[in-house]
Amino acid sequence: MSNFDLLDRYFSNELDKSELKAFNERLKTDPQFNHEFQEIKEVKLAVKLEARKNIKSLLTDIEDSLNQEELTTNNNQTAMKRMLTVAASLILMVSVSYFVLNGSGQPSPQDVFTEYYKPYNNLNGQVRGEAIETESMSAAAYSAYDAGNYALAVENFEALVEVEKTAENYFYMGIANIEIGDYKTAVENLNTTLNNFSTFKDQSKWYLSMALLADKKVEEALTSLVGLNFSKGSFQKRSKMVLSRLGYETLETAGEGPIIIIEEEPDIDSPDGSFVDQRRVQFGELSDFNSRKLYRFHTDDPITGLQDGDIVEFIILREAKGRNGKGFAFILDKRM
Repeated sequence: MSNFDLLDRYFSNELDKSELKAFNERLKTDPQFNHEFQEIKEVKLAVKLEARKNIKSLLTDIEDSLNQEELTTNNNQTAMKRMLTVAASLILMVSVSYFVLNGSGQPSPQDVFTEYYKPYNNLNGQVRGEAIETESMSAAAYSAYDAGNYALAVENFEALVEVEKTAENYFYMGIANIEIGDYKTAVENLNTTLNNFSTFKDQSKWYLSMALLADKKVEEALTSLVGLNFSKGSFQKRSKMVLSRLGYETLETAGEGPIIIIEEEPDIDSPDGSFVDQRRVQFGELSDFNSRKLYRFHTDDPITGLQDGDIVEFIILREAKGRNGKGFAFILDKRM
């Protein structure tokens, strides 16, 4: 199989687990293949963004043409025929464009991930080109990250965290995991950062949401995105934009209602001092007193002692028109 065919299968999500493992191993050991991988990934993103921009420009041009036709044509019947013809063409063009770009009128989670994801800058300031033999374990990991050799960076970070467990190391390892398409491990490493350290909180939530979107776990991603939307940090604006692209455009005013069903995972506490790569989550259904509607909820910031029948205050993340579903609840607090 040629490199092109292999990369095409990867970006089409057609590799099975064993093939994906071999693919990631080759990224570590074959610099030329890694370079081709990074180039194609950047080209795919650039093409998609350029296509969206061109479609928007074409829509504007057609609208201007319609307005000009209406102003300059004396024959109303002829003008109407031309407008209907252009309008029909416009509808066809928009339908085809959405099909080509997204496969539907709503961007997929992977499309949103591709549009908004970019790796976090290495703030360590490692210098490229330093001889590997003379680098420390930390320098080797961050130099590989800085050079864009993310498969090698993952390998070096895995060795590094065995002797130096820090928020920074787990955080950057999680991003390197995302870069090579290992979203499950990325989620684990970013959760480790969130569970065990007080730094890199917002950054980890943002990249956790990106990894979950790439892995098609939208409902779990929404929790991190809504949490960031309420924060006043640098990710607030970006999280709001991503929610909008996913079709969740309105945060409604707070409501109240009882918990109907609640589950929690994991169901045991981790030993003190351990490094936990799975966040405790609460999920289930609640009811709105006013509308009597049921809403799903999922939170990775559990409320201690919350149980069936408890009254909670929440907001509804409402889905855009034309989509199935009623919305998603985000619990603010338990009412006393």
